[in-house]
Amino acid sequence: HPMLQESRVIFNPPDLTKTQVLTRLVDVLSDSGAVAKKNIKHVFKAVVDRERLCSTAIMDGVAIPHPRSSMEKYVNEPTLVLAISKRGIHFESEDGKPNNLFFLICANTIDIHLKVMARLSRLLRSPKFRHELIISETFEKVREVFMEWEKKI
Repeated sequence: HPMLQESRVIFNPPDLTKTQVLTRLVDVLSDSGAVAKKNIKHVFKAVVDRERLCSTAIMDGVAIPHPRSSMEKYVNEPTLVLAISKRGIHFESEDGKPNNLFFLICANTIDIHLKVMARLSRLLRSPKFRHELIISETFEKVREVFMEWEKKI
């Protein structure tokens, strides 16, 4: 998956607060070169503002934080950051359970954002797909899981 890069996958971040998770995800955008350091605070604010509307934690241990508007001023290409927490982190999900998978989507157009969301949603419907991601220990395994499941949808 071209949007998925090794520098943008975090394995087992320490137990964090919701704000710390968001900070870590957004920092990866900067550290991996997807967003210039000077623009990180704008992207972080956009992600936090969206969370304040209602939590992006959906059911089944998945959260998909994202800015509400296009980030065309800040990112040149659609970017996906993934954090995998085996233990789970509380992220105000509807079911009150901790979240294991966090996908930060930062797209340069609304159209691309919606396409990425739709594709991810289809994959994430499968409990087996979610489980295989959660137990992945390496980037190679994560990529393999995505490639295998993309063929099925």
